[in-house]
Amino acid sequence: MFLIKVANFFAKYSVERWNRCRPLRRICRYGYRFLMEFPAELGLRSDTHRVGEYEFAQNDTYPYRQRRRGNVFAPWPECDEPGKYCLISDSQDLVIRRSASYVAWKYHEATGRRLQFFAGGGHINDVKNWDKVMELNFKYPIEGNFAEFLQESANHRTDYYIGVNPKEGEFGQAYWYEGILPEGDDSTVCASTYYGFHYAFVKILPSEEAFITWYRVC
Repeated sequence: MFLIKVANFFAKYSVERWNRCRPLRRICRYGYRFLMEFPAELGLRSDTHRVGEYEFAQNDTYPYRQRRRGNVFAPWPECDEPGKYCLISDSQDLVIRRSASYVAWKYHEATGRRLQFFAGGGHINDVKNWDKVMELNFKYPIEGNFAEFLQESANHRTDYYIGVNPKEGEFGQAYWYEGILPEGDDSTVCASTYYGFHYAFVKILPSEEAFITWYRVC
């Protein structure tokens, strides 16, 4: 795909590994971010993920998703060593294909707004620090068991929620709530996220809920 090839050209020269000129790197970042994100702003494509007897409609418009066909955007391995730095970030300075970037985009997609992050970027905005980021944006988390809260909420099918597990993995893990699936006497929360640079639609087991803090975002 021609657009991906052009975006890859800008992405490659937006990082220190292939370009030592800081002003030019900044121009290239604007270039690939526009090419990758602007088309996603223009239209949404709806996918449906079936889980049991329930259907969850999902807008699969994350601009930096791994495409199954055609060229791949920024296919090179990540490296953050001085002189070899080649991490690619989105328009909010979050490294692409990680849960922070994905969930921040889903929030923007659902609300038309951007999450507020702390100035300076870098690791201060990793998901492991998102308790502070969530307080900056939404003030208070949901208290108690999230699945029980959803069952008691009349608006759980139309509201949006972000889940944060700051202790999962090296950088923490963020989740975008997709729906709730009744299973016997319990209910299972379904969410989408990014694991290992790939999209994942997951069922969060009751035993895992204690580690995740949820926030109603809209």
